[in-house]
Amino acid sequence: LTLCNSLNLEHLFLSNNELNSTLPDQIHNLVNLKHLDVHDNLFIGILPEGLSTMSNLKVLLLGTNSISGELLSSFGNMINLEILHLNDNKLEGTIPVEMGNMTGLQELLLYHNYLTGNIPAEFSKLKSLFYVDVRMNKMSGMVPYAICKLQEENLQSIMIDCHGAMECVCCANC
Repeated sequence: LTLCNSLNLEHLFLSNNELNSTLPDQIHNLVNLKHLDVHDNLFIGILPEGLSTMSNLKVLLLGTNSISGELLSSFGNMINLEILHLNDNKLEGTIPVEMGNMTGLQELLLYHNYLTGNIPAEFSKLKSLFYVDVRMNKMSGMVPYAICKLQEENLQSIMIDCHGAMECVCCANC
């Protein structure tokens, strides 16, 4: 994309366009980008490491693509990110504990991937977190009670698959 040289670009909406490439590594050159929406395309490949260096990014919508690989532990550096949608992809591995450093995060959609493990207890530091959806993965274990305590703060809903290997005393989808 030649857009990667548009240094003053703040909002990029390319959703629902059947774009069928990898996300360009140069995407991080858009240093002033606040909102990146490329959901519902045909993107493949792994998440570019440079995404996590985009310190002005508030909204990152990458859902409904075919992005594979693991979640970036460096996402934990994105303390200003408020909305992260990575749902309906082919992501695998565990949710990195470093994502518990994303203190501005309000909404996290990771449903319909191949994620394993549990929601990290470090998510209890995410006081702005409003909504989490990790359904339709291969996750297991008990949702840490410290995360349930976030319902006393701002958390409205945790969506998990309660009929599988995950357990939760405070989740909305049980």
